[in-house]
Amino acid sequence: MGKKIGVMTFHRAINYGALMQGYALVEKLKDCGANSSMIDYKCPFIENAYRLTWGLNKKTITGYTTWIKSIPDQIRKKKRFRKFMKKHLTLSKGYNKDNISKCEKEFDGFVTGSDQVWNMQVCGNDKNYMLDFSKDNSKKYSYAASIGGYVLSEDEIEIAKSFNKISMREKSASDYIANATGKEVHTDLDPTLLLTKEQWERVICKKRVIKKPYIFIYSVHPQNRMVEYAYKLAKEKGLEIYHLHNRVKKDLKEDNVHLIFDSSPEQFLSLIHDAEYVITNSFHGTVFSIIFQKQFLSELETKGGFNNRVWELLCKLEIKRRILDRVPGINDGIVIDEEIDWNTVDINMKKEREKSVEYLNSIVN
Repeated sequence: MGKKIGVMTFHRAINYGALMQGYALVEKLKDCGANSSMIDYKCPFIENAYRLTWGLNKKTITGYTTWIKSIPDQIRKKKRFRKFMKKHLTLSKGYNKDNISKCEKEFDGFVTGSDQVWNMQVCGNDKNYMLDFSKDNSKKYSYAASIGGYVLSEDEIEIAKSFNKISMREKSASDYIANATGKEVHTDLDPTLLLTKEQWERVICKKRVIKKPYIFIYSVHPQNRMVEYAYKLAKEKGLEIYHLHNRVKKDLKEDNVHLIFDSSPEQFLSLIHDAEYVITNSFHGTVFSIIFQKQFLSELETKGGFNNRVWELLCKLEIKRRILDRVPGINDGIVIDEEIDWNTVDINMKKEREKSVEYLNSIVN
C-alpha cells in the first residue's frame, strides 16, 4: 500500500472541467503508486453556488420565470454529477470547515489542485484549498494550481511559502508565485491531460448520445463569434449544431441549434468524442478536443475577457492556429479543416506528461 494522499479541489462543483480534473488527478496519483482519494470537503461558498435557491434573488419577472423553468434541468444535472462521483471518484469520508483539521491524521500528504484553487474569489476566501488546515508543512503540495487573474494577499503568500513543493498550471502563474514566495515553482499539465485517450474512453457513454454527425459547441463564457461561425460551418457541411452550456440558461434561444443544459459528465465527454467539429471557449473543452483528436477551434477573446489558459496550452503543444480569433501572423483565416499534426502534438504532450509525472512521483515517493 502506497503513501496515502488526499486531493483537495472543487470536485463538488457542478462543472464538467472541475470534476474531470479532480478525477484525473486522483487516478494519476494511483498510477504513480499512491493510495489516493479525493477529500470530500464541502465548501459552504461552492455548495451555495449550486443550490436551487440561487434564482430567488432575481430582480425581474423574466429572470424569475427563467429560473423556475430551469429547475428540472438543474435537478437532473446535479443528480447526474453526484452519480458520476459515486461511481468513478474515490472519496474520503465527508469533511467541512468544522472538522477538516481531523483529516491530518488520515493522510500522509495533501495535494491541492488543479483548477483555480488559489483564487480566493472562486471559493469565498476558503483557505482550506491552500491546505491551511494542515500544520505539517512537509505534507503540503500543490499540483497545477491556478489563480486566474487573482492577486494573493500577504497572508496568502505566507501560506504558499509554507508548502513543501509548489506546482502551477500556467507559466504566468508560476512566474508570479515564484517571485512572490521566493520558492522554486513547477509548471505542469492540467491533470486531465495526464490520462490517455484510452483511459478517458473507459469513462464515456457506451452508446453515442447523438446518432447523426454534428457540430458541437461548448461554452462557459459569453461568446463573441462562436455561434455565428458555427452557423456558417453547419450550412457549408450540412450538419446540425448541438450547444452545451456550463450553466442552465433557459432564456437562451438560438434558431436551428439544439440546446443542451443537463448532460451527465459521461455524456459531456461523449459529445466531444463523437463530434465532427468542436467549437469552444472552455479550457477543458479545448483539452478534450485535443485528447480525442478532433477538428476544433477555441475562441480566446470572449465577452468575459481573454482566455490565457487556453492560449498557453495551444502554444505549448504547437497548435496556435486552432483559434477562432483572427490574429495577424498566426491565424489570418479560419482553419478548422486544416490538418492537425497530431504526431507533433503527441511528442510535445509526451514531454510535458513525463515532466508532470516526475513531479507527482516526487510527492508519492
